[in-house]
Amino acid sequence: MKLLISQYKQELKNQALEIRTMKGQRKGAKNGYVSGLLNAQHSYRLKHIAYCMMRGRKYEEIERTVHNKLSDKDWTGIKRLMTNTKMYVIVRRDLHPSQQTVQACHAVSSLLLNGVPKERVETWNHTKVILGVDTAKELSDWHMKMWRLGSPKAHLFYEPDIKQYTAMAILLQGDEGEALKELKLL
Repeated sequence: MKLLISQYKQELKNQALEIRTMKGQRKGAKNGYVSGLLNAQHSYRLKHIAYCMMRGRKYEEIERTVHNKLSDKDWTGIKRLMTNTKMYVIVRRDLHPSQQTVQACHAVSSLLLNGVPKERVETWNHTKVILGVDTAKELSDWHMKMWRLGSPKAHLFYEPDIKQYTAMAILLQGDEGEALKELKLL
């Protein structure tokens, strides 16, 4: 969590600089309109709220007088920023690269359609990490390891065409992904 907070702090500084630069361009722009400024400001606001709430502040302390109420979509975005849920996909390296891609997509689709809790999907920040293992046995071993670590929603995908397990997908929050550090990116 501390790493995520420091990352957001730096990102907020960079976004603030970008917004100041865009505001400076308004004088030379036609009708004072700079493309992307409103989106950048809105994105900054949501990340700033998430950052402050992660540091223990209540929403009322962050924005005391608000003229622009947050929508449900905005709150979902803030929740995504705060939980930092990532999708990890583990694919077998002994498959052809084109098969690896297809099997990874199958595993993701299967996970989202068959049993991942809605709350996990809502907090997923759409980050995907694709990792590789050498064999079907190693893939099965990782599935069991995730289950023993308390992540029973890891979904192992069985490919009927080749009659083997080919990939696994799982949504993990925050530091839960540390267990997968020993695997290499595909």
